[in-house]
Amino acid sequence: MSMEAFKAWYMDLYWKFDNLFLVAAEFFGITYHEFVLISLCVVWPAITLGLSVAVIKLWSDQRRLRQASLVLVLITFAAPAWAGPSAENMDYSVVRPLKIFTKVSNGIRFDIVKPADTFLKNGDMADWYTDQVLIVRNVKSGQVLHSQTLKSDKVSFVIDERLSKDFIVIKEWSGGASCCLIVHAYRTRPSFKKLLEHDNNFFDRTDLIAGSDRLVLYKESVFFIYPSSHSQLKYTPAVFNLRRNRWE
Repeated sequence: MSMEAFKAWYMDLYWKFDNLFLVAAEFFGITYHEFVLISLCVVWPAITLGLSVAVIKLWSDQRRLRQASLVLVLITFAAPAWAGPSAENMDYSVVRPLKIFTKVSNGIRFDIVKPADTFLKNGDMADWYTDQVLIVRNVKSGQVLHSQTLKSDKVSFVIDERLSKDFIVIKEWSGGASCCLIVHAYRTRPSFKKLLEHDNNFFDRTDLIAGSDRLVLYKESVFFIYPSSHSQLKYTPAVFNLRRNRWE
């Protein structure tokens, strides 16, 4: 396996595992960051401490150590399965219910397609199949103007009365331990054009709309140095002019 293939496999596994955090956060009715904080600062240390105590006790009993070793081996081999098979080994004959969210602007139709449920009837996680896509079409002719695969099913249209009808803004939470809110912006008049695909880092609760044709987004300076932790990262806003298609 080449380094590029290994990197692609590892990142695919990473995003799938991280999506479990998003599902768990929704299940408990808390935000992604709250779940990560609780997991890393409370649950994980408690598990680590418990396992440390268990290992010490097991060393005092050789028979228990053999039994525990067998269990650990089984867990080690089973763990990768939680992330699902690779894209080449998926069973695409599985029926996968989808839901579609549509918004029309100036005769341009935007369809966000994503899984209807988190899990399928066969037990697989729905987003393993990467069915989430954005399709943009001309309503009158039906011509497909643009399509793209979305990074997760945590995607929605930005609804704000301040935003001009000439623009469509979509926000997408890609997941990951370190981020990221992805902001997509499109123009529908006088012609269709994709204006922006911006990584807003983990600033997911900021007000994106700054006017009829402006977005306010997190933007790093040219001389930006990433801090040692997210808690030290400061929100540095910048305005993107949708009408002029440029940063101000």
